[in-house]
Amino acid sequence: PVTLRPEQVGELPLRFSGPQRVGGQPRAFTVDRREFDRIFIEPERMLGPDEHGAYRQRILREEYFQQQRELPLRDAVLYLSLGGKQCSDSPRSVHEELVRRGVEVEHIWIQDAGLPEMPPEAGVVGWGSREFYEALARSRYVVVNTAIGDWFVTRPGQKVVQTWHGTPLKKIGADLLGSPKSNPAYIAGLPHSYRQFDFVVSPNAYTTEIMSRAYCIEGDMFESGYPRNDVFYAPDREERAARVRERLGLPEGKKVVLYAPTWREDQRHASKLYKLDLRIDLAAAQAELGEDHVLLFRKHPKVHGSVPGAGRGFVWDVTRYPDIADLYLV
Repeated sequence: PVTLRPEQVGELPLRFSGPQRVGGQPRAFTVDRREFDRIFIEPERMLGPDEHGAYRQRILREEYFQQQRELPLRDAVLYLSLGGKQCSDSPRSVHEELVRRGVEVEHIWIQDAGLPEMPPEAGVVGWGSREFYEALARSRYVVVNTAIGDWFVTRPGQKVVQTWHGTPLKKIGADLLGSPKSNPAYIAGLPHSYRQFDFVVSPNAYTTEIMSRAYCIEGDMFESGYPRNDVFYAPDREERAARVRERLGLPEGKKVVLYAPTWREDQRHASKLYKLDLRIDLAAAQAELGEDHVLLFRKHPKVHGSVPGAGRGFVWDVTRYPDIADLYLV
């Protein structure tokens, strides 16, 4: 554990402001101590007393959410990216395009644990809050790139779009059945999970074939390409790439290689995440690519562990950069 020097004990507790939370105010964090000199950080609780905990969440799902489903739909688009932990990917691209076109709808983003910062023109609801269940029950359109929850059922008149978020270069879903790392209960629930969606977006024919089989998708898939890839054809793509390079602090003139591996089911970590399964020889890559290259390393959100060699000039850890589409662009 991290401990304090005796002369620092009297300086605690300290309060700091973090990223923007629901309502536009920064989330507070308290730095305090336990057992005299052991430091700990306590974040401000995001849910109210009647929302916090498994029992109250079940009541909200089974009672409040169902009551809200009886009320009229709102002309609103609700966005969810990686469980509310990002404002990114195809949901962000859909939002930006609707704003660009001037479509007259209300925009609402789901935010988990006060992260991340959200577009100023959008409303924000906290994951698990009453406002979250109300928005999910009454928004006419819902755009997501991950699962919502087995308890969710689309109501008449509502359209739910699943954009997904990658290309399956490993076994996924039902294709894992029979392997040591398969989850039969999860696989059995896939048909219901994908009945929640009116449209499932696919980036290409390769992915369509695998996802249809592996996720037990009963309807047609929308093989349109990912909305996030529109950035490659945007008229301001060069200016946007320059802004991203400046934000990252990339050296002028360096060529960029992006390495963004997924997680592996056989690399479990005690924290319910997965261990970093490094499949690249970074020293050999640096020697082969030369001094005019940098390597951007982006871990999957489910992967735990530090990036070897990051911060020494060649390897750049960009895991916390908010949107991978920008990283593709540079």
